[in-house]
Amino acid sequence: MTTTEPKLFTARAELTLAREDAWPLKHVALTPDPLQGLAEAFNQIKTDQHENIEVHLDLVPLNRAAARFRARRHVRALTREREQTGDSIWDQIKDGLVGGPTNGPAKKTQRLGVQRAEHAKEDQLLAKTLFAADPHFQFQLLIRAKSENKDRATALVQAVLSSFDQFDGHNEFKVMGRRIFFTYVGSDWRMKARAFDRRIDKFKFKKRPNATVAFTEIAGLMKPPTAKCTARNVLRTGGVVPPPSPPPVLQLIVTEPS
Repeated sequence: MTTTEPKLFTARAELTLAREDAWPLKHVALTPDPLQGLAEAFNQIKTDQHENIEVHLDLVPLNRAAARFRARRHVRALTREREQTGDSIWDQIKDGLVGGPTNGPAKKTQRLGVQRAEHAKEDQLLAKTLFAADPHFQFQLLIRAKSENKDRATALVQAVLSSFDQFDGHNEFKVMGRRIFFTYVGSDWRMKARAFDRRIDKFKFKKRPNATVAFTEIAGLMKPPTAKCTARNVLRTGGVVPPPSPPPVLQLIVTEPS
């Protein structure tokens, strides 16, 4: 008697950074365990519907030359951006209408002072991020879920996506894709779905711009669950530490020269 394989629906998502990768993600402490939300998402899997979730975080380290080039590129881009910023025609008209000829320069000076203070904070943050000694990696973050029910597959992906909200800080993760007229062109789009699946199944890495993170930003994802991860579907050892294996014995044989 042959059994037919159930038809499974697949939902996909790829995450990238919402802002320039010079802006860091939020530093997530290890308590509570950052894997708690991810484990709870996996806990929603229904085996009777042949459901499955895959989360692939692939990292390619940056060497020192690439890290320095990245830092200089961001500094040049920020310098050009600030050189191009200034009071627009509308700002000048608004100052004239609201502040009048007497209060206009004072308001402009106040606004410039606030702007300089904001720039000073940005410079301090960027210097700490770009020129830190932490190792940096290019990343790709792929999420795929399967289920007999199409809505269930989408819900599983959404549950995984919500577990990454804890990293929202000066930067954050966002789903890659955009809407073109009435069609959302994302990882599930038929022209992209096959290439997406090939990257997971064949362990392919696709380099993308604006996809660099420091190790400290994602350190919470680079470890097994700890005791602080209270999800029920995490395998526990019961707190029993296995005895260490005996060290290898090195035998040194000295022979007399003949």
